[in-house]
Amino acid sequence: MRTPESLDITGYSEIVPFKIRYLSTLTGWGSVVRAHYRSLCLMAQGFPAIHPLINNRWSITDTFISQKTTIFKDTISLKVVVFSMLFKFALTEFKADREYRNVSDRTLTAYMNQLNEFHQYCVNHDVVNLEDCTASFIKQYLLHCKEKGNNPTTVNTKLHILKIFFNYFETEMEVFTPKTNPTKRIIFAKEEIKIEVFSDAHIKQMLRYYQSLKYRDKSLYAYRDYFMIIFLLGSACRIGETANLRWKDVDLVNQIITVNGKKRIASSIPMSDKLKAEFLEYRLFIDQHFPTMPEMVFTNRDGKPLTDNAIKCIFKHLKAIMNFKDVRLSGHTFRHTAAHRMLIAGADVGTIQKMLRHSNVSMTLRYFSLWGTALAEQNEKFNALNSFDL
Repeated sequence: MRTPESLDITGYSEIVPFKIRYLSTLTGWGSVVRAHYRSLCLMAQGFPAIHPLINNRWSITDTFISQKTTIFKDTISLKVVVFSMLFKFALTEFKADREYRNVSDRTLTAYMNQLNEFHQYCVNHDVVNLEDCTASFIKQYLLHCKEKGNNPTTVNTKLHILKIFFNYFETEMEVFTPKTNPTKRIIFAKEEIKIEVFSDAHIKQMLRYYQSLKYRDKSLYAYRDYFMIIFLLGSACRIGETANLRWKDVDLVNQIITVNGKKRIASSIPMSDKLKAEFLEYRLFIDQHFPTMPEMVFTNRDGKPLTDNAIKCIFKHLKAIMNFKDVRLSGHTFRHTAAHRMLIAGADVGTIQKMLRHSNVSMTLRYFSLWGTALAEQNEKFNALNSFDL
């Protein structure tokens, strides 16, 4: 009789579709197979000593079909045992795949934080197998997030990550099919699009606060945080781009800043004369404050780079001090404000798109459609009725 490795079992895909299954025989040997959508792939042999990968990562969820069949003139009885992937090992598998794809540390951390939160929700509801995550269950989780206070944007971000996760196990691992993928037909929630901006009074109040600290304490935090506000307004950079900015990316001679944006795409943005003057002053302070010049522009007191979360905490602290009632104080609001000021000054959509480094102009057009005040001024100036004596 032939060994299990030489058996051609592709003809039996109709009895074991779309699952991981163990085939044991009355003759004493067996094979662990992984049933793909199109074919079956032999993975290991031996019963009951199941392959370690299967033994550790899959749980038996069902046993069915016991029939006699003939393979290579040997009549055997097949016993099909269904295996389901344990969710905690699915997380490990997904993380390894993202690391292989070389996604950024920031992206990987966001993925895993969200998936670990979802996994904990699964554990609390006695869901341990990946295939037990149904569309209904995922919707219940998203509603749970909404009840906890997550806004539609946050809920949609969580759904986006879950879609990436389950799509991987559909297209790469083939644990799911397009019909059984639980996130396939879940649509994103409608968002209330609101882009907030700082007024002149807001900006002056924040700068005066840090100026007083600069003259009083002369601390790194005062100089750094003051300059960070100037930099965000003058460059329209994202928080991640700000955290990753290195001194070698700042060309003070040609007044060009090179930033590494989303998807690790490097872009060059011009530096205004005012921003250059602030850069020179801040660099002089950093040169005098540290024994050696740090690699990163924005650091902590030990010269180590700030993380995205550290910058968010800076503005969270400032938010408590400023206590603005009419605008959300966050790092991203400075980016909105920079775009808003350019729009009011008469910049065209192409210029604003390049400064904001939007890959799709539709995102930039959102600014034009939402800021009625700036458009109202232009309408008053160029309206067709202006030429008529009414």
